[in-house]
Amino acid sequence: MATTPSTIVVFTEDEINFPTKWVIVVMKQLFQYGVKDMYENGDKVFISLSYSPREVTLKRKFGNLPVHYMRVRSDKDDDL
Repeated sequence: MATTPSTIVVFTEDEINFPTKWVIVVMKQLFQYGVKDMYENGDKVFISLSYSPREVTLKRKFGNLPVHYMRVRSDKDDDL
């Protein structure tokens, strides 16, 4: 775990069976520590973290969830 702040953008693959509002609920349970901000913008969920998790940790957390995620090493929302 690095101390570099990062943002994770989460997209749902199945909008009917796993809508964005459910994605937010699940992400709040998965990421409880180090979360600066979590918000929804359209069909995307942005999770601003105070650290940068390892790829292995992200794969384990997301597991078989019907989502795609993208890590962005940006702390400013204007860049996204």
